[in-house]
Amino acid sequence: MMYNDTFRVVAVRSVLVAAAVCCLALQPSPLLAQGEQPAYEQGTSPFTKELEYRVNSELRPRLDVDGLRLELLRLEPKTTDYEAGKPIATTLILAFTNIRDGSARAVVVLLLEDEQGNALDRVECKPIRVGANDSVEERQKFRFQSDALSATRKLYLFLEVAR
Repeated sequence: MMYNDTFRVVAVRSVLVAAAVCCLALQPSPLLAQGEQPAYEQGTSPFTKELEYRVNSELRPRLDVDGLRLELLRLEPKTTDYEAGKPIATTLILAFTNIRDGSARAVVVLLLEDEQGNALDRVECKPIRVGANDSVEERQKFRFQSDALSATRKLYLFLEVAR
């Protein structure tokens, strides 16, 4: 009789453990829920690339140039009420992450282009410093003609990184 009771206890515990393992296995993993992030495109300085872009949208290029990652680029006009021939105050937002131990200095030049790749305007940013293993979001102000902003469909990016 003692043998049957022991067997039942072991059997019940085994079923409970198996049920717990199944429940854990069916739980969504936080890593799966986030989805896999695409890899960073690797490049060396000076780096150039043409990017599809519409003004006032957020671009996450996922570029890694010599350990300095360009995480975000956005042109944010003060108004979207474009009046032909009028200059519009615009903020350029750039976010960088430095994944190396030494500090980095980034120089960014952007060409605003139309659908065919014709140059509409050009902007050269002030140098941006990013400390070792640090992130920074930089905002710089420029003025663009409303015609250039409304026609922009691409950006030609020039990024130079100095260490």
